[in-house]
Amino acid sequence: MPLSNYALDKFVAPNLSKLIKNSTLDLSKYIKPWILNFILNSIFGIHVDDKNRQYIINFLQRVDGTFYEYQNGSALLDEYLKNRYVSISKYYRAVLHFEQVIAQSYQAYMLGRG
Repeated sequence: MPLSNYALDKFVAPNLSKLIKNSTLDLSKYIKPWILNFILNSIFGIHVDDKNRQYIINFLQRVDGTFYEYQNGSALLDEYLKNRYVSISKYYRAVLHFEQVIAQSYQAYMLGRG
């Protein structure tokens, strides 16, 4: 049995019944093999000492993770919206991915500050 708008808003998330469109951006054109490109450049081009190389790889891993989680969150949000009254777990999984976007972004920011 599908949940009513009242049930969605009261027991799942405030104003969830008003979520009818996925307004996330398509960031697929920004997804690049950053880590591989950096490693190949380190092998065949620029010289980076071991400490800095690992530091840069960690930073790039967080940036890559941010895009990955955003893409997954957006896809799950689409799945939720297709059958929004019965696929509540898709909503919560999308939220989890977007929370990871924030976490990965913050970690990349902190690494970039260092």
